[in-house]
Order: sequence, then structure tokens, then C-alpha cells
Amino acid sequence: YIHVARGINLKGKDVLEIASGRGQGSYFIAKTMAPKSYEAIDISPRAIKFSQKNFQKEGLKFSVGNAQELNFLDESFDVVINIESSHWYQNTHAFFTEVFRVLRSGGCLLFADFRSKDKIKKTEKEIKNVGFEITLSEDITPNVLKALDTDNEYKESLVKKVPNPFQKMAALFAATKGTKIYESFATGKWVYKNYILQKPK
Repeated sequence: YIHVARGINLKGKDVLEIASGRGQGSYFIAKTMAPKSYEAIDISPRAIKFSQKNFQKEGLKFSVGNAQELNFLDESFDVVINIESSHWYQNTHAFFTEVFRVLRSGGCLLFADFRSKDKIKKTEKEIKNVGFEITLSEDITPNVLKALDTDNEYKESLVKKVPNPFQKMAALFAATKGTKIYESFATGKWVYKNYILQKPK
């Protein structure tokens, strides 16, 4: 999260985060990287309610929103952040188009997510077709694997506390060793990429 957000200097910028989840990452960035404003949206009302309750800060706002239909005016933001969410979207072209619309001239999308190798090519074609310039394309799969290995023992201990019928699902979500997600990264079937995408000036 920190690695992606440090892609450009956020100080004094108007920032939008799409798919903010439970809000801790948004709060950390808003607190430590000094953006002028920080809008954080998520499609889950429960996640937004949790974020509003637990992560209050001046200039930080949480609201319900759809990544493929952004409820913001054209050219409202200097930076958009989207981390490990877009692989769930039904229409990634609509997502990239909407982000392009709400970014100001020269603005950037800090974007990180995983795909199968064949889908990486499709995604990068969509990015270019929308009009973005790819100023950084970084394979961070080895870093992700190292992080998963480092946390594996701790996460396995947490999975054991989950009621038995749901342990397999919890392990998959946590990407512990031996799960499909972990093995897909380890074998190179899935690639985790970090991008900086710029709207031309």
C-alpha cells in the first residue's frame, strides 16, 4: 500500500481512492503523505460505515461509490489510487474511462493489482486505448510472495480460529501456502503489477 502510494508526491494534491475497503490505508495516506483532500469510496456500505466510525481526520471523507460509475465532476482530482480491487470489476474499460474523466490534465492513476499473464496484456491494451500513458510498469510478484511467506505462520494461526466449515475459505482469502492464490503467484500463473498511469497534459 505504501509502495503504491509513494509512486508520486501526494503533498497538496486532491486524491481519490477507489475501493478503500475498511479505510485503514486511506487514513494512513491522508495522515502521513499530506494530500490537500482525500476522498475514499467503496461499494460496500458496511465498509464505509466502519471507516467513518474508526478513521476520522480533517480532509478525509468516506462515501459509498461505484468504480465503474464515479459520482464526481470531470477533472476533480490530481491523483486516483486503486489497489487490488479491479480484478473483480465486470467492466474494467468503464473503470479506466471514468478515472481518466475525473483526473485533471497531467494527473495520475496509481494502480496495482494481479492478473493472469494473458489478462495483463488485455488490461494494458485497455489502459492505452482510454488514453493513459504508462509511465511505470513494475512486476512486484516476488515482493508479494516474500510478504506472503513472511506472514504465513501468523495467518495460519488466525485461520485455525475460524469455525471449521469456513477455514478453507479463510485460508484462500489469506493466500496461505498451498492455496490456489499462493500457488498461482509462486508458479507465475498470476502476475502482480504496479503501475503509474498518467493522463496527458
